[in-house]
This record gives sequence, structure tokens and C-alpha cells, in this order.
Amino acid sequence: MARVMTPYPPDHSLALARVLRVVEILVARPDILDEEVEAQLVAEGVGPTDAKLLVLYVPSALTFPLLTRMAIKSYFSFFIVRDVSGRVVHLPWAGEHYYTAALTWVEGYFSLHPAERPLSTDQYHSVAGRSAEMDCVNNMIAQGGPDAMRGAVVGPTVLCGVTIEQITASRPKPAPRRPWWRFWGERLSPVHE
Repeated sequence: MARVMTPYPPDHSLALARVLRVVEILVARPDILDEEVEAQLVAEGVGPTDAKLLVLYVPSALTFPLLTRMAIKSYFSFFIVRDVSGRVVHLPWAGEHYYTAALTWVEGYFSLHPAERPLSTDQYHSVAGRSAEMDCVNNMIAQGGPDAMRGAVVGPTVLCGVTIEQITASRPKPAPRRPWWRFWGERLSPVHE
């Protein structure tokens, strides 16, 4: 039986509001350090791990349409994070609502006429340019010129500075599943009045 994955956080409006808050902070201060953004988010009630993930996810998601427009391919539906012992763990992007909310928002952003977009081109680049993916693209172009990107494929995103244990600890625990014998026992037992 396939298990349905509920993205975290489950509330889309909360995920989108936090994504837009990160965009707002980064646009207001393009030179702000990631740690300062995280501290500001934590002061506003976001958990420390969520704050770190938002700072990592939002620029990466905003970069995706740029990579597509540059004909750079990415085939990965997962990202990589390590555990405390350094072992690699793959996690699906579909389970990260902050990332999917940012991606949906930026796709809507690019569907608008440039004059109607809520961010200028410079503001957009001040956010997307913070991603590891854009840093990689910029380095490749600097070393090999514009042709260096022809046929390029971006590997999976690797999160640094956060572990799978931190991510797991920050998430709500799922309700424990009842063993099948308890389920059947309760269903078959007579009703006491």
C-alpha cells in the first residue's frame, strides 16, 4: 500500500507566507548574511531549522526557471542532506512545502508581464543569485564563457549546515499506526453500553 506524503509544513498559506518573507528580507538587504536572515526569522517565530531551510530553499527554487531558460537540465526530484555521521540521505523535493511554494510562486512570477512583476530584475537576481546553483553557473561561465553552459546538467542540490537529524527533529511526529491486530480486535469486540 503506497503511503501518501504530506509536504511539510502542511499549510500552504503558511509555507508561502514564509517564502515571501524571506524574499522580502533578501530584497531589502541584498548583502545580508544567511545567519542574519535566519536570526530574523527565528525572532519572528520560525523554528531554527525551518529558518535555515528557508534560507537554502528559496534562492534554489527561484533559480530553477533561470536554469530552464538557459537550457540547463536538472532531472533530480530529490536533494541531498547528510546525517551526523556524514552518510548521504536523499529526500524528495515534493515533501518540502517551502520549496514547492517558492517554485510555484516563481513560476507565477514569470508568467506575468515584466511590468506587472512584484520584483524588479535586480531584486529577483539578488535572491536567486544567492543559490548554490547560480554560484555554480556563474563560475562555469566565468571559466568557460557562455558556451560552457551548452548541454550542462545540474546535479542534485546538497544542503550544507543542516543534518537529517535536525530536519527530522523539527517536524511534527506522525500519529502512531495501530497494529493490525488491535484494529481487528476493536472492530470485532462487542459494544458495551
